[in-house]
Amino acid sequence: MHFPSLCVWIGVVAMPASSVLAARPEVAIPSTNYVIVAPSRSLALARLRELEWSARVFETLLGVPPPRGRIVLTRAPVGSVMAANGEAISLMNAVPLSPQPPAADGTLWVMPWFADEKAAAGSVVAPVSVLTHEAAHMQLVYTVNFHSSAALHTSFNGYGSFLPDWLDEAVAVYHEPEKLKAARRRRFQLTARIALRSFFAMNHPGISGHAQVVEIEARTAEEARQKLAAYEATQHAALQSNADSLVKDAATVDEFYAQALAVIEYMTARGGLPFLRFVVVQQNYGKLMDEVLAAWQSKQQEIESARPAAEKAAAARRQPPVMLARGDPAGPPPPWPIPIAGVLVRRGEAVRAMPATVEALEADFVQWVKQNYPKYRPTLPPFPGEKGS
Repeated sequence: MHFPSLCVWIGVVAMPASSVLAARPEVAIPSTNYVIVAPSRSLALARLRELEWSARVFETLLGVPPPRGRIVLTRAPVGSVMAANGEAISLMNAVPLSPQPPAADGTLWVMPWFADEKAAAGSVVAPVSVLTHEAAHMQLVYTVNFHSSAALHTSFNGYGSFLPDWLDEAVAVYHEPEKLKAARRRRFQLTARIALRSFFAMNHPGISGHAQVVEIEARTAEEARQKLAAYEATQHAALQSNADSLVKDAATVDEFYAQALAVIEYMTARGGLPFLRFVVVQQNYGKLMDEVLAAWQSKQQEIESARPAAEKAAAARRQPPVMLARGDPAGPPPPWPIPIAGVLVRRGEAVRAMPATVEALEADFVQWVKQNYPKYRPTLPPFPGEKGS
């Protein structure tokens, strides 16, 4: 059979050179949203607590549970190389461009990651884990890509999901530990911001803008995986060049990340979580932000009028049981949202009017940041090991 096309992109994490020692995974710990493979049970459980926290954030933000994934923690993930500055760069997994059946353990995606992740000296990244950031990328890809418009496929620049890069990165930074997000808020400067009209349309500043897509002919999924592994082994020289260009542009990339966080926190606080979900769906259809804002004007009114009846009809629905990992601090997922006028809305969630144009949105965004940053904190469960959000 023909194995569908796969797109490949890279993610960056600061790692000390000592982290490239080989180690073989020994245990696998399952939960509702993940299977964690790690050299030890204690490490698997520690990272699983962080990831289950991230799953609650994902479901709170987007209104749908994250697609189940398998994360393999080793000292030298497949595809990792050393950048010229001594940092390790991880080659992110290939992502199919069409839906695939789940693996035997129910997982839809796989991500290798560093077992002893740390921030390198001098890095702009705070000394905390970015595993939940990278996992959020994978979860978003498998949530939106197979429902994307044809226009997004043809304009795909090779980074993350088919969504615009700002939205892809905004969702990922929203899943970071509070310590890291607080540092980004402190670094965000309105005077140095990217104009929102440019921000909503720009490529991620660390990429070349070219998709790396490979066609693999195979009779079985295992044959395809073997061919993909052989392909990846030939790509380290190109990956090395791309990785070096990414870390050289660290300041610009960091500004992009800080603004992505500010924009998503503004949208969810000012417009409400249903507005952010509406933005994700509309941008996945290829709509420009001006079109999204114009459409929200009528959607907000429709939701307000249809909400009482929809919530009454949904009151008898029961959620399926969840398999919480031992020591999981995040608790059960939030209640199911209700589709109202094509928008996912939970009981009690605010649905507010938003500016009708990008220019008006920017003026409102600036005013909101002045009033709330850098002290703003979203209402989220505390990240494991942190005192609170």
